Amino acid sequence: VYTNRDFGSFHIAICAPFTEEPSYRFFYLAIFLWLLKNFRFRWIVAILLSSLVWTFGHTGSLNPEWMRFIQIFTYGLLLGWLFKRRGLEACIVSHLISNIVLTALHLHTEF
Repeated sequence: VYTNRDFGSFHIAICAPFTEEPSYRFFYLAIFLWLLKNFRFRWIVAILLSSLVWTFGHTGSLNPEWMRFIQIFTYGLLLGWLFKRRGLEACIVSHLISNIVLTALHLHTEF
């Protein structure tokens, strides 16, 4: 659909945080928190579960798969913690900045 690979990559990188963060950090996290409402460590478990769901949605992009899984899962945990501390807007901004930087590195270096 895109006539320019760079434009398409940046478009996807910029749009993804506005759809993924409300879905994974807001929707899934809220569902897990509700399901675990009587559990003492519900925030920790909910962040772990939503990060796991987010990770499975992102694997398959790079090789080796296990390394990609660790990277995405760790970033998902950080975004979950950021959501708890600062809210959805902070997650969107963080995800947006990381996508732009990683897309630029991927397109313009031997990364």
